[in-house]
Amino acid sequence: MSIVRTNYKLWHDTNSEFYHDYMHHFNRVTSMQQPGYYDRRYDAYPGGHVTISSMVVQYTAYEHKDTVLAEDRDIPFPGLEQNGWKLLDLFPGIAINLRGSALRVDTMTPLAADKVLIEFRGFGLKSDTPAQREKRVRDHNTIWGPFGRNLPEDLLGVVNQGLAMRPGSREHLNLLHGREEGRSIHDELGVRKYYAEWSRRMGREARAPYGDNEPRASVRKLPIAVGFEAE
Repeated sequence: MSIVRTNYKLWHDTNSEFYHDYMHHFNRVTSMQQPGYYDRRYDAYPGGHVTISSMVVQYTAYEHKDTVLAEDRDIPFPGLEQNGWKLLDLFPGIAINLRGSALRVDTMTPLAADKVLIEFRGFGLKSDTPAQREKRVRDHNTIWGPFGRNLPEDLLGVVNQGLAMRPGSREHLNLLHGREEGRSIHDELGVRKYYAEWSRRMGREARAPYGDNEPRASVRKLPIAVGFEAE
């Protein structure tokens, strides 16, 4: 469990898009540079929920071969291939992340506009032997534990995003992406579906949460076609 100084939507975004894999050295080596990563596809469902198809993670590609990070996840969950990885996002704040031998479930509770309570839970199988359960716990913690490779990096990322977006920040630059890449892994379908559902439930556009009379920053297109810069 963590209380994080950021908006809860930023944390949900880290579970809704995969271009932030560039931030994770471990993911770049074992996934992004491996076959199948760019074949993954999003599927969207009514209510703002999305899933991402599975891929096989090449854990043994990690350069530090003498660590447990480089071991195959050889006790997969039923229905998932060995070393498989699949994700399900449930609107508005639950992520179910199945990676090889361990299942992680995130639930979020907003405490303020810039503070969120995140509960991380790891699951194995009731039928596990003591040795299997020990391995699942170890596999989970090497990636998602408090000293794991990915979770601390995700937390650092969303905290810094929150700082950059606060009024009075030094640069106060907000960049809004809008990747549309045919439901491929770096498409932002999950993020778009989230805010479309938010708008539907609130009865007003996410771009203007206080209504159409709200003063807005002027925008201009950046040289790249997918962004806008607040002035």
